[in-house]
Amino acid sequence: MTLLVIGGTSRVGQVLVPLALPTRVVRVATRDPHSATARKLSEAGAQIVTADLRNAASLQSACAGVDTVVASAHGFPGVKGNDVRSVDLAGHRRLIKVAVSCGIKRFIYVSALGAGPNVPVDLFRAKWTIEQDLAASTLAWTVLRASPFMESWAALVGQPILDRGRTTVFGRGTNPINFVSAGDVARLALRLADDPGAVNQVVVIGGPENLTMLEVITRFERATGRKAVVRHVPLPVMRIMRNTVGRMIAPLGRQIAAGILLDTAPMTFDPTPTLMRWPMELTTLDMVIARTIGH
Repeated sequence: MTLLVIGGTSRVGQVLVPLALPTRVVRVATRDPHSATARKLSEAGAQIVTADLRNAASLQSACAGVDTVVASAHGFPGVKGNDVRSVDLAGHRRLIKVAVSCGIKRFIYVSALGAGPNVPVDLFRAKWTIEQDLAASTLAWTVLRASPFMESWAALVGQPILDRGRTTVFGRGTNPINFVSAGDVARLALRLADDPGAVNQVVVIGGPENLTMLEVITRFERATGRKAVVRHVPLPVMRIMRNTVGRMIAPLGRQIAAGILLDTAPMTFDPTPTLMRWPMELTTLDMVIARTIGH
């Protein structure tokens, strides 16, 4: 069995690929096969192929002879032309079409908790659209919706504490948010790929705790043993920035919109129903922090 990971050098991919290697051939699609992460995965035994979601021919080559695809790539940062429109929307539509033509047997798509057609963040709208495209395709698909990653969003306020002893909270920081470890998403994605009962289903995964950004800061403070200097960017200022400079600089506008969403929308989640069906020990934020600071 050959598994193709689209986004193999992503946070999810870096965990999923080594886990999958003992039981199957793993092919990693990446735009930069010479990156340090790609080299590390190659040394572990993965096949590294150059592929770009913006290029159908490269996807055709990457999918040839593959049984299962796990798609975890995204264009949220909007760097060097790899943005939500070209990667998350057009790119994944292109990938679905190629996967159908290549006879892919299983397609696991990493989406986002809260994806929907009217969410004020383009990434969530794009992911919802791809979910609909998969449901309308002939593929045996599974959508894995994940809550915000600890390693990305919780680290947004935590890493500056480790680096400088100060941090910035975008908004009030009092809205409870469910954060999940990217590693747990990777582990579940691999299990879903082997589970016929997960075909044509939407599965949702989150972490074991719902924490506010202020509580995340407290966890980092406790781990480092020092009090952080905390600055807030008020919601009214964020909304003005989104509607002014955010309209001129799309990646910045997207990040501001996501920050507003995290500070104002319902973001809690109970993983119990998912864990009853696919039992696993979830990673806590404290575990991620300890790993980050080397404890």
